[in-house]
Amino acid sequence: MNEWLSASGDVVTTEQFIVTLIKDGGELHVGSDSHMIAGEWLFATAACIYFEGTGGTFYYRKSREQKSAFSSLYSRLLHETTLSIFAAEEIKLLTNKRVTIHADVALSNSPSAKFRG
Repeated sequence: MNEWLSASGDVVTTEQFIVTLIKDGGELHVGSDSHMIAGEWLFATAACIYFEGTGGTFYYRKSREQKSAFSSLYSRLLHETTLSIFAAEEIKLLTNKRVTIHADVALSNSPSAKFRG
């Protein structure tokens, strides 16, 4: 799973978007989310590069899993977090830069709120 999509939908490799990260010195944030579409879970992992004072850009990749692959909200959130960790580790190995990982756990009034630490 080495291909990412740019904000404009173009396919890029991890190495191509890392050039942007290193060249412009941005902060990197990674997170994943999932939604049920046509009986399957669609997972999206985003790598967002933020440049202080000028905004940022993002890259993302998608994967699909059968609905039956996850027996609970906990297992699906764990999969989202695992996707984020793997992406962050892949990028960190190539850049040795700090990567902030964001977990998809709501603050309140959501079923995922009970998983906040």
